[in-house]
Formats: sequence, C-alpha cells, structure tokens
Amino acid sequence: MKKFFRKVRTVLFIIFYFSNSFLFAQEDECYNFYMENGIKNFEEGDYKTAVKYFVAANPCFDKPADSDIDDWMQKTKKCASDKEMGDKMFFMGNFCEARFYYQEILSYNKYDKEAKARSKMCKKKHVSKLKNMIFVEGGTFEMGYAGGEIDEKPVHQVTLKSFYISKYELSNQEFADFLNSYRSDVVRGGKYKGQPLVFEHEWGLMKVGRKWKAQAGYENHPVVMVTWYGANEFCKFYGHQLPTEAQWEFAARGGNKSEMNLYSGGDNLAEIAIFAGNSGKKTQPVGTKKSNELGVHDMTGNVLEWCSDWYSKEYYALGEENDPQGPVLGEFKVARGGAFTGGKNLLRVSYRGELINPDFALNYLGFRYIRAVE
Repeated sequence: MKKFFRKVRTVLFIIFYFSNSFLFAQEDECYNFYMENGIKNFEEGDYKTAVKYFVAANPCFDKPADSDIDDWMQKTKKCASDKEMGDKMFFMGNFCEARFYYQEILSYNKYDKEAKARSKMCKKKHVSKLKNMIFVEGGTFEMGYAGGEIDEKPVHQVTLKSFYISKYELSNQEFADFLNSYRSDVVRGGKYKGQPLVFEHEWGLMKVGRKWKAQAGYENHPVVMVTWYGANEFCKFYGHQLPTEAQWEFAARGGNKSEMNLYSGGDNLAEIAIFAGNSGKKTQPVGTKKSNELGVHDMTGNVLEWCSDWYSKEYYALGEENDPQGPVLGEFKVARGGAFTGGKNLLRVSYRGELINPDFALNYLGFRYIRAVE
C-alpha cells in the first residue's frame, strides 16, 4: 500500500512539475510576445498601440509591475503626449512650436520616421522673424594670436565649412518674443531640463504676470542676463546653433575678406566698438557701430557672446584643423568678443574671453547665432 501511495505521489509531482514548467513557459512566451510587439509599435511611432501591448505584458507575471515595462510605458506615454501636441501645433501653423515636440520624440525614439519628417518639414516651413543673417563662405584661417595670452597659443590653421551668422547680437525684444512662444522660464526637456534661461535686469527683460517684455527703451539693446542654457535653447527652438569658437573667430576676423585687423572691423575702437571708452557703463543698441568686412556688427564690444564650446586652456595645442568643436566635457563655457566694460586688451578677436559656468548670467553677456548651410 505504501508503495502504491509513493507511486501516486511521484506521478502527481511529475504532473505538477511539468504543468508548472508549461505555465512558466507560457508566461514567458506571453511576456515576450507583448513586449516585442510593444517595442515594434513604439519604434514605428504607433504609441497608442504600443501602450496597449505594454499594458497586456504586465499581467503575464503574477507580481508587481516589471521595471522594464515601466520604463517603456513612461517613454511611450511621453512620446504619445508630445506627438499629440506636435500635431496640434503643426496643423495650427505654429511650426516652431511643433518642431520642438517632434525633436522631443526623436530624443527618445530615433526610429520614428513621421516625427523625423515632420521636424524637417517644420524647419523648412518656419520663416523666422530673425532674418538678418550674413553668409560666411567657408575657408581656412590662422586661429589664435602669438602675442596674446597662453590660451590663445599656438596659432594654428583651421578650416571651416560655410555657414550663416546673425548680423547683430540678439536683442531683448527678440528674446522676449522667444520666451513668450516657448512658455517656460527653464529648459523644458532633454538633458538640460530645468536649467534657467534668463533673469530680469534693468537693461534687459522684465516679467509681467506670465509675459516677458523688454525694459522700456532697451528693446533693441542686446539681451543680457541670459544663461548658456537660455542661448542654446533659443537656438534649438528656431533651428539655429550657437557658434563654435572657431566659427565665431573666423566671422569676427571678416572670413575670407579679412583685412587682418586686431579687432572686428578695424583697429579704431571708437568706430567699431561699444567699449569702456564710450559705453557710458552700460549696453547700447545693437548695430550702431561700423560693421566688419562681412557686414557683421558688434563682434567687438557691447556684450560678450556665448559660444557652444567647453573651455580648455590647452585645446589649441591639439591642433584640430577641420571644424573644431571644442572639448567634449568641461566646467566652463567660452564667451567671446569683449563687452562695454572692456579695455582694448580684452577686445581683440583672438581673446578667449571670460570663463563662465553655463548657468551663470551677467549684465554684459549675450549671444548671437549661426545656421548651417544645408
């Protein structure tokens, strides 16, 4: 009898073991099926269907929500929300705003063909109000200054592709218009999310309720108290970029039309610059002084200008010749061009400026922008 019960128990154990193995296999198969289809739909840009698959994947396991599913769910819901807003802005004709949402999607899902196409379309359709751009034909120049500071050496040859650069430093009114379209005082998304864009100042901007406006009488003065994050986000919003140090210096020297002046546009500071000798200790309207050989104003004086590069004292020694982008990492961003506070030693085109944390804002620091030639 005991032998009989042992046999029965053994048989039951075998049945239980294989049935559970079968169930686990079924659960794995179920999970894999839903996850694979969810990811497939996510990459295709069908976020609503992707969400349904991820929701279905979770009950395959009799346990709390799987962290992998949670990650996919969060990304998918974010992309779905951005797609809804992007499409809404697109069909309203607000292409600048729409492009922001499509770019957000692409930061999570580089395979979304529709978002990529729409973003490209928005860039073409958006006719920027900021029309004052000067063509800078690509070329080769000697970057740096043998008689300058240690970080201006060694003088080295750099070759750049053609690009466009803004004729003037960005004005307070232009940045106020951007902020009111952007609808946030901090970076809205991406790796710099939450970083400050700008601060109020008597020569710059003020906030009235939810709206930003230029201080009366300073609408056409260069924007000040703008962080590097603010300058960078402005450029992203309108499809521009901040200039690299190399692009900035090439344009400041006059590009291929350069007359090899120490300053941008000549050697007579009174003619070409707002600086300590004539500024009245504050900013002045953009474009009031003589332009350089390319027709670009204020690349010497008025306000310092943010560049895209991280700073390194030894960077020139690397001798990067083709379109140098600066160090990969750093603590400070470079600001170029000198300001209304500066004397002649701080205003030459090769001078690498103050080293400033990207979240700092100063009453003598603004920016200009470039656009690549497509």
